[in-house]
Amino acid sequence: MSFIATLSKLAIYGAAFVAVTLSSGLVVLYFTQNYIIYMNNFPKDARSTVSRPSVYGLPYENVTLVTEDEVVIFSYFIYNPKSPSSHTVVMCHGNAGNMGTRIPLASQFYEMGYNVVLWSYRGYGANTGRPSEKGIKLDVAALLAALKEHQVLSKTQFVLYGQSIGGAVACHMASVEPKMFRAIVLENTFLSIQDMIPATFPLLSRFSYLCHEKWNSKALVPSFKMPALFLAGMKDEIVPPEQTRALYDLCGSPYKSFYGFPGFGHNDTCTSGDYWEKIDKFLKESLSLPSDGLNEKTAAIAA
Repeated sequence: MSFIATLSKLAIYGAAFVAVTLSSGLVVLYFTQNYIIYMNNFPKDARSTVSRPSVYGLPYENVTLVTEDEVVIFSYFIYNPKSPSSHTVVMCHGNAGNMGTRIPLASQFYEMGYNVVLWSYRGYGANTGRPSEKGIKLDVAALLAALKEHQVLSKTQFVLYGQSIGGAVACHMASVEPKMFRAIVLENTFLSIQDMIPATFPLLSRFSYLCHEKWNSKALVPSFKMPALFLAGMKDEIVPPEQTRALYDLCGSPYKSFYGFPGFGHNDTCTSGDYWEKIDKFLKESLSLPSDGLNEKTAAIAA
């Protein structure tokens, strides 16, 4: 066989390999994206072990929610005697673990004087169902209804805190009930799932339209009026910090702040020495504002 013929055959084989690889990638992208996005089985005991706030000495109530499609969602309502009718932080966790693994973070808010609501999405922890954007939005609706009707927490002012994909969930909550929340804190949150494809699967960038999970936060934040704090680990190996910064730039709130934490990645940003100091300062300033968050004082702080 001539050298040219050999090269031609190799080119054909190479093209076929690329085609098969891309085709396989497209199949994986479309049919397994929920398993990639929602790591509800990680770590290995995430479905069987859900820690309780009492382990950390936090007083709480077990609240069971039932969604419109009859999925059972468990949650912890943690009450702070320092804040009996004042402020409540609603936490939205990342794509792995469950609400129990976030109790150490909840304890930080508790020490600041806030009530805390911890909950997991469908398919996480002991919850029934399988996680999906459509389903989690039904979970959100059930949680919001419970908060509005709760004898104690309904009288408090609510703050949203979301990490990673939990930031996208928090953005959704803020968009459906903009008057309910006084402030929002977003850590390592992406623009949208489609915008994450080039960062995680560069070869499949052209096919990001195949993502049926959207979580399109970049379309929501321009309408935000509540104070907003954006936090990013500048060494984040999963969500490019530029995406969190872009959300900050798009945010319509006149009172917004962005902080990057040099040397910190996706999962350890909250361990930075001044992380909680930034949040504490932001919330104290935000919650001292009039409820509409829009006046000369707001603009002055934002500047």
